Amino acid sequence: MDLQSLAVFLAFAMFIGGFGALVIWSIRAERARQAAMTALAAARGWRYEHEQRGARQASRFVIHPEGAGDDWQLQVTRPRSGGKRRSSHPGSSEFRTPSPALPDGLVVVMPEMGKGIAGAAATMAGLFDNRIGRALISKSLGPEIGEHLGRLQDFPAPEGSRAMVLATADPSLWFDIAAIAEAIHSWHPRKGSDRSAPMVVIDAGGFRMRVNYEVGDPDLVEQFIALGQQVQQVAARNR
Repeated sequence: MDLQSLAVFLAFAMFIGGFGALVIWSIRAERARQAAMTALAAARGWRYEHEQRGARQASRFVIHPEGAGDDWQLQVTRPRSGGKRRSSHPGSSEFRTPSPALPDGLVVVMPEMGKGIAGAAATMAGLFDNRIGRALISKSLGPEIGEHLGRLQDFPAPEGSRAMVLATADPSLWFDIAAIAEAIHSWHPRKGSDRSAPMVVIDAGGFRMRVNYEVGDPDLVEQFIALGQQVQQVAARNR
């Protein structure tokens, strides 16, 4: 074997070795993460359930109180494990609970996106109020939002709340929008992080708080659950 062939062989061997090491590291890291989640759930009296889907689908895990029935649930969808489209599927994290709820209605509170965006969003919601549009919105934001697209209007957010409010009727009659906005803006998962505050959705099915990325380690999971419980408690207006 000449020197050039030897160099090619060594480069190929190093590539294979590096790839194998990366696979082993990933497997060990995933096992350690699942063990840490299991330990967190056991310490808090929660149940941790991991669901591994097919190679073309993102996996997910669910955390909920142990034996508490239909109380609250955290569902985290992880990014795809591989492939060219990984970056377009950052995952999602959603805290759910049956109350508060809004029968036959929908309220969406999210971080403000700029002047006039709420009105434009309401207009776009109307344009998407068709079979294809509802299917697209339901897939990305949930069937609850798709169901009410044609009725969504923009409502003025409380001054200084830095929030955008879309709803089927004036949400201030039932919910404390200022308190919700203040709570979701307290979400700072990492120091200096530019990740946005969560979106809150309240409808007939109950309360949801969502971010469009994976909350993927025990500390952040605990913080996200605590924030969900906090927002749930301040959401309903005392009357």
